[in-house]
Amino acid sequence: MKKMYLCLLLIVCLCVCACAPKEEPFRAAPTATPLPEQMPEDFDIYFNFGPGPNFVDTYEDVIQKDLIIKGTAQAKIEDDSALREQLYELVREYKLNSITDELTVENIRRYFPDRDTYFSTPSGYYVIRFTVNGKEYNIEGSQDIEQFSEIDEQCRNFIGFADAVVKLIRETEEYLSLPEAEGGYM
Repeated sequence: MKKMYLCLLLIVCLCVCACAPKEEPFRAAPTATPLPEQMPEDFDIYFNFGPGPNFVDTYEDVIQKDLIIKGTAQAKIEDDSALREQLYELVREYKLNSITDELTVENIRRYFPDRDTYFSTPSGYYVIRFTVNGKEYNIEGSQDIEQFSEIDEQCRNFIGFADAVVKLIRETEEYLSLPEAEGGYM
């Protein structure tokens, strides 16, 4: 009788373990040398965010807004020092210098092959280029990688940075001075 109960208990334990959801491992970003606390004189950044051709470019001191059916409009950044400081702090906070992958669903899925994924259309695509102490960094990725943010540090940092910069740019005097967009994306 004891053997039967033990066997039954063993079967129940195996069933519970087999049915329990698999916890996906967290993938940390590669270790990179931290960026200096003080913004270097040569820091500049280009950040393109979409789905349309929106960007901020401190190399050329310009912000561009996608007006959809009306084309694009640009505004000159008159005093870029405060904006550059804010952007540099975000680059440091989100450790962009530690991102090594092209951050697309197809690319990140290889680390999590059993995970169900989705694609949105049109998906925002981000291009980030920045210079710190003579070194240039280039990062690209899709907004769709947000679905990996809970399990992948590079995705979390990339999306966090993108969201913070889009919010920051849309609140600048330069961006607010541009005409309203007409139309939309489907």
